[in-house]
Amino acid sequence: MKQVIALGGGGFSMEPDNPLLDEYIMRQSAARVPKICFIGTASGDADGYIDRFYQFFNQYDCEPTHLSLFKPPCRDLESFILAQDILYVGGGSTKNLMALWREWGLVDILKKAYEQGVLLCGISAGAICWFEMGVTDSYGGELEPVVGTGILQGSHSPHYNEEEKRRPAYQQMIKEGVMMGGMAASDGTALHYVNGELHRIVSSRPEARAYEVTPKGETMIEPYYLGQDYVLKSKRLTLKPFTQADFNQLISWIDSEEQMTIWSGSTFTFPLTDKQLAAYQADKKQVAFSVYSNETGDCIGHIAIGKINQRHRSARIGKVLIGTPALRAKGLGEEMMREAVTFAFSHLDLHKVTLGVYEHNKRAIACYERIGFQKEGLLRDHARVGKGYWNMWEMGLLQDDYV
Repeated sequence: MKQVIALGGGGFSMEPDNPLLDEYIMRQSAARVPKICFIGTASGDADGYIDRFYQFFNQYDCEPTHLSLFKPPCRDLESFILAQDILYVGGGSTKNLMALWREWGLVDILKKAYEQGVLLCGISAGAICWFEMGVTDSYGGELEPVVGTGILQGSHSPHYNEEEKRRPAYQQMIKEGVMMGGMAASDGTALHYVNGELHRIVSSRPEARAYEVTPKGETMIEPYYLGQDYVLKSKRLTLKPFTQADFNQLISWIDSEEQMTIWSGSTFTFPLTDKQLAAYQADKKQVAFSVYSNETGDCIGHIAIGKINQRHRSARIGKVLIGTPALRAKGLGEEMMREAVTFAFSHLDLHKVTLGVYEHNKRAIACYERIGFQKEGLLRDHARVGKGYWNMWEMGLLQDDYV
């Protein structure tokens, strides 16, 4: 799969306390621990910019590195670039970026990386560069057209609502035929292309917008706001991000090896500890929720969506638990599951979700089947518990089958 994510503005360099766009970028990589390389050519490889990149991404389960054309890491740049999972291009002067890339033969290398499935992304100049053309202030004075790599068809303008002259200049260039039509994005907006086609538009701010601009005018497009669904609300439940404050409650529910296995399979070892949960919470390839009762405000359960793989648009639902025994068998588990499945298909844009459930857990199997999950295979003697073994049903649900 060939991917480009163009940020009109935002990301670690502009909104370091709002990680939604950069976390979205990392989730699109099929790698468990993605190798992410920052290319700061447009800023002259400014040390402060590179430092901010490392400060941000060192917090995540990834391998950050950077490519400097002023101090190259090696002579074989092609092998260095093709070894990465994500290439993240910073902002600055698009003209200087393109001139240096052509001098170093980087344009052809980046096209090869794109064809081989390396995710290309960037902000401002690092967004313009992927298109055939863009509008830039690199020349000094007025805004002018600049030629990009042509990996994506059409043109692009970042900072569309933030810089006073950019919007009319971009529209005028397209109207006069100086530049082909294209996509504009405000700060906080990301255009996600898959195999050369615009796949999705997402944002880190509720007010962020994207625009399709043609010689006839512009059409506003409201992006999918990435922050809106991290708190999920249903009739009786509210699902909130799992935090350290929830550790003790969850540990209190998991009071036996049997309960641990039913809840998490082989993910954890009994007894459950803060250390295990801290590592679990830090996994950026999953989204874990604590579940609260709308009636009492008490935390009553837990659920997670893990093994998120954007290449295959799949994930696995697990760690499903209504922790308060008196609240079981009241339909809350099904309500919680439906919220998680809806989140997976709408927010994460997945095609399929799977889960595993032990064969003797008849009540859970019936719940999952009501939602639409189908049995896909029985894994015999999948888990050893005590002196015996448990079989496990593998179940799956496709987006098109979910109602």
